[in-house]
Amino acid sequence: MPTLKERKEDIPELAQHFVTQYQIQRYKIMDQKLLKFLIHHRWENNVLDLKSFFNALTVPTVEDLVQQKDRIELSMMNLMIDEGKEFSLKESLSNIECSLTNRTWKRHNKNNIRTSHALGMTEKSIRRIVG
Repeated sequence: MPTLKERKEDIPELAQHFVTQYQIQRYKIMDQKLLKFLIHHRWENNVLDLKSFFNALTVPTVEDLVQQKDRIELSMMNLMIDEGKEFSLKESLSNIECSLTNRTWKRHNKNNIRTSHALGMTEKSIRRIVG
């Protein structure tokens, strides 16, 4: 089978397949800049590299993860520090960790393995947190 270097015309169709496979909402409709990048990129391991590229896009960004509840918790921590008040850092971080883990777990369709990879945690930790 020829390499992607020799079949650049197949890249847009393969890319769309991986977007669908990994359910990547932000690239449902690919813009020309992304397509140009994909076509001109040197895919060393062919389709495997292209697939890995799109798989990596499923990892949530910090902005995706830190939502209102977590921002409130962080704001409370900052206020308490500014005011010189004592608080439980361990409890606050545990609340944030639980929130982020649950959100990521749901985003990965309640799959402990994918969630553990996305967050760099063990599967045992994921099971402990999500119940």
